[in-house]
Amino acid sequence: MVGPLECSGLLWQLSHPLALASDAPAFSQDAGLRLGSDPTARIGFACIPDKAMGFFALPVSVDGWEYGCFLRTGASEWLLLEGSLWLSEPDPQTAGEDWLLTQAPYPGGALAGSAVNIRLGGADAGGSVAVGCSVGEHVPPGIFCHVRAAAHSGGAAGGVLLGVASGSCMLPNGSGLRDRIVASAHAAIDIPVIRATARYALSFGQTGCLSGPFLPTRERLGLALDREMRLQRGETVAWCLSGEKALACHADGSAQETSSADFSIRFIGVGSAGRAGIGCSSSGGPEINARLQWTPFPSTEATVSAGVSWPRLLCALASLTAQARRNAGGYALWVKAGVEKMPVAVAGGDILKHLSLSVGWSTSGGAMTEEEGSRFEP
Repeated sequence: MVGPLECSGLLWQLSHPLALASDAPAFSQDAGLRLGSDPTARIGFACIPDKAMGFFALPVSVDGWEYGCFLRTGASEWLLLEGSLWLSEPDPQTAGEDWLLTQAPYPGGALAGSAVNIRLGGADAGGSVAVGCSVGEHVPPGIFCHVRAAAHSGGAAGGVLLGVASGSCMLPNGSGLRDRIVASAHAAIDIPVIRATARYALSFGQTGCLSGPFLPTRERLGLALDREMRLQRGETVAWCLSGEKALACHADGSAQETSSADFSIRFIGVGSAGRAGIGCSSSGGPEINARLQWTPFPSTEATVSAGVSWPRLLCALASLTAQARRNAGGYALWVKAGVEKMPVAVAGGDILKHLSLSVGWSTSGGAMTEEEGSRFEP
């Protein structure tokens, strides 16, 4: 596969240690890569001979790349073992103009790391343990660990997650971790009328060079209500209403409280699908987004996404993305183009912020689907 690649499973945990909720889809996914349209996708190369192993190359900076591989094996129906190795050489980072730094900038040089994931799963309960480490040419070694457990029975489900990391743990792009300890939990109940999900997360920041006597902490509490309905002709309509409240306590004792709310609706029909949503937050402004997917033929798929937001600084950000996939036998061609414009009043005109064009190619049918799931990241 060549094109914008999304990580899943263990590879996603390696890219986002201590930044996942207890019900994040990554904990139930197999390690791998796929062509996708997520904003976190990176244009790279992947060779996956079969579902049990693969090799990849992804950019981590302007001139730096990450090279890695993964291996997956199922010891039994309820036990899955996964492993991954990676090697990168990101560009050196500068200190900037800040007087106090929570982390030292990356000095450059080679980085290497590995991770192992043990996943257990039964009919009503499951869990996983992931341990990863990093070592650098000019930085000390570091380690992180995720321990998760989840269970469901009838219409009720819940789970807990504990993540810890050392202060010297590094990502493949040379960045350090913002948090040292993260604990999160979720509980969901599904009744014939509606499904409700509550989430809570508490994180403790890295010590580093603090500007005060207190340890930075962050708390997040979220609630989501959603329902899926099937119409008589086979179409599916689903809606979701969610809200979140966050409290961040800084090292100097000051606190910042923010809140947000979102509403979205999805439609899935025969040969077409659509989604629209609107959200607002106390730290910015309203945001409107829409997505339309059309399948004119069984082997052709087209998607158009548009969004507008009004954050602070009296400016508006508008984005438009179009993508298409064409399947032919065992091959797939994937094309995506996007543009973002930011009209700024003080500049007296429009500023073209971002323009992108990417092409993907896959020998396994590709993937242009967007993973539905929790993005509640502490």
